[in-house]
Amino acid sequence: MTVAAWLGGVAPEVSRETNQTLFWSSFEEFLAQAQAYVDRGFRDLKVRVAAADFAEDLRRIAELRARYGTQIKIAADANGRWSATEALEKLDALAAYDLAYVEQPVPPGDWSAVDCLADRSPLPVMLDESVATPEDIVRICTYGGRVLAHLKLVKLGGIAPTMAAARLLSDAGVPFMIGQMNEGSAATAAALHVACATSPAFAELSGADGLIDDPVSGVSYTAGTVHTDHASGLGVAFDAAATHLIGDFRYG
Repeated sequence: MTVAAWLGGVAPEVSRETNQTLFWSSFEEFLAQAQAYVDRGFRDLKVRVAAADFAEDLRRIAELRARYGTQIKIAADANGRWSATEALEKLDALAAYDLAYVEQPVPPGDWSAVDCLADRSPLPVMLDESVATPEDIVRICTYGGRVLAHLKLVKLGGIAPTMAAARLLSDAGVPFMIGQMNEGSAATAAALHVACATSPAFAELSGADGLIDDPVSGVSYTAGTVHTDHASGLGVAFDAAATHLIGDFRYG
């Protein structure tokens, strides 16, 4: 039995479409990476913004929309770098490009800024760094779907608390994303199973794509979709011989 089925999901094949993130680089490298993802079948691209030159951020997003039209979803991630006033101004500018959401526009913990954005943002606002405790989930539910949540297993404490958070959000009608950091194939597989069991609106499961020297195998990316290659459990295999100790840990 797969973990997704054990968690209550219907997943004869453990697979899910995932986004890819475009990090800061030269304009030419940015467009080349976007084209490489589109050529591989990815249809959901998230752009890191909040650089020193917001006009350049807009230029990049505008070029993606001009090139691909409605063929792809585009989102932006500001990593908490804007004040509420800045965020509203920039969200107004970003609204011209039909973004799926803007992630963490204001600093984590600034709930008064989130209150303001929930009332006035022209685009869906998704919280990421602000989502770490059950209390955060309950608070997001009070916005009635005007604020989205990015659920990461590593921040919430694993599979069970992430499932609990997803159920609360679903019951409240709040769209959410199941995601992860770049922890490798084991964590990607766990998040994938949670995504298969909870049917989120969005998924960020690219944390094993392109990694080398990963001691865990069994996660593959095909046509914009991540899937596990084995039939049972998390669908991955661990090779202890491929691991090595990093650092010098001492106690006492």
